[in-house]
Amino acid sequence: MKKIISTFSFILLIILSGCGGGDSDLIKVNDKNRKYIEGYDQQVQNYINGLNSLLLEFSKAVDGVYTEDYTIVQFGMVLKKAVPKSSELVESIETYEVDPELFTTQQELILLANLQHQLLLDAIEMSNIGNVDKPALRQKYLEIKQKQANFSNSWKNLMNELNQKFVVVEE
Repeated sequence: MKKIISTFSFILLIILSGCGGGDSDLIKVNDKNRKYIEGYDQQVQNYINGLNSLLLEFSKAVDGVYTEDYTIVQFGMVLKKAVPKSSELVESIETYEVDPELFTTQQELILLANLQHQLLLDAIEMSNIGNVDKPALRQKYLEIKQKQANFSNSWKNLMNELNQKFVVVEE
């Protein structure tokens, strides 16, 4: 079941990423929504920072298993401490209301957060059964990290483009 959910999430991310390429064409900056978009940018930065922080914790934990600084039980305990933070971040992203023009961007963030959360849960489950597949976890980590980097870069490019448009604000 988890593999089906993960596969579905991955496919949805690909679809949303393909649809999200034209966000700058959909977002029209004017005096009324400029502050809103700037505020949303701050939220996106906070979310990305939170996601990256959790991924760093995960990466260090996997490194600890590789280097044998952590037993499988310790690995699971470290990740269990990250789950509440991850759950809180997922909930915060999922409940953040956005204007329709930012819907695709918000859906991409929701999917990234859920993929990452599922990675933590899968790793904890592996530790619970005493069989941690380190290469598989590292590969999933790298895939999620790449997706987050692509998302972050796309968002920064969009904001740079919008900031150029801020100079000549639409009426």
